[in-house]
Amino acid sequence: MRNVESKCYGMFELLTTLEREPTDEFAQEIVHHLSLLKTELKHHFPDVTCFAYVANPFSVDPANLPVATGEQEELIDIQADETTKTKHKECSPLNFWVSRASSYPTLARHAVPQLLIFPSTWECEQGFSAFMAIKS
Repeated sequence: MRNVESKCYGMFELLTTLEREPTDEFAQEIVHHLSLLKTELKHHFPDVTCFAYVANPFSVDPANLPVATGEQEELIDIQADETTKTKHKECSPLNFWVSRASSYPTLARHAVPQLLIFPSTWECEQGFSAFMAIKS
């Protein structure tokens, strides 16, 4: 929205090919559409700042997270644990949280669903096709 308001249309490839610059009314229409899109996305994907620790729990200040005190305490414990730091460097975020679920259950309970990838239809179809080829 800031780019459009400052008349930088580089992200709109077709707009940059026009012979004349879009009018101010047209730019305001784009900004309005983008603000509606932003509102809609926030509705479907609420702010996830409370899950900022999921990817890297060592890069987040526990005091700045809008989470409960118990979760902040677990995050402080994680950041102080050298073994946990080493484990985080060695494996993926999902494997890290699964391996730490018994030590830090509250954070892991929130982190693991954020990291799970739901298979799409084509992945399921591909799996069934591979299974049928193996069974044949």
